[in-house]
Amino acid sequence: MSLVESLPQMNTPADGFRHAEHPLMQRLHAVRGFLHPFEEAEVRLALGNAGGDVVVETSSADVTLYGRSEAALQHAVGRVSGYRWQHLAPGVVDVRVRDNPLRVAWMSVHVRCGRRFVALIREELARRAGRTSAAQFNDDVVMLSGHAPLSGLIGYADWVSQHTSGNGSVRYRLAQWRIAEAQPDPLSPPPGRGAVDGRLKQSGQPRLSPAAAGWFRIAKNRTNRGKG
Repeated sequence: MSLVESLPQMNTPADGFRHAEHPLMQRLHAVRGFLHPFEEAEVRLALGNAGGDVVVETSSADVTLYGRSEAALQHAVGRVSGYRWQHLAPGVVDVRVRDNPLRVAWMSVHVRCGRRFVALIREELARRAGRTSAAQFNDDVVMLSGHAPLSGLIGYADWVSQHTSGNGSVRYRLAQWRIAEAQPDPLSPPPGRGAVDGRLKQSGQPRLSPAAAGWFRIAKNRTNRGKG
């Protein structure tokens, strides 16, 4: 079975995953514990021009934003910030995952920077489990293209801006939902040895890589919160 499935195949009503093209989520919680109906309507009106980069859902307790990028969410939250909107408290940006099997979002990344920063930016993207695939040079300006898991890109745009004296910029879009690859744990005993290894063999559940295990914990915690 292929480890990569394209977005159009995943973004169907039968798939049961809302807003599959928006892999980031951020909630704005009502400070008083609830929102008046007119407040919900005002929030929708304020964010109505966000375009396709952000999808808004409101309830009596909070506002949920689904975004295509971290910058899109920051822009949307900025629209409803300030004194008038102190009844909303923004939560943290959350990376969404998909279960059965576990799928994680991979993004196409485009970085614009000065030529002297190319090596530094490539190293940082690799440290975040991504890689560059192409580079276009125009005098002293370079446009780098590549791919990276979304979980590794949180804060990357700020990092690039900070390390390029504010001259670098980052854009990214969802490229695909990729099934998390299971990898053997190098610290585990050989097959057939040890009680833990035996349990894994009987259950048929492979060990996940550290990155995939982190994504699984995110999904499990969100499921548990939904049951509460």
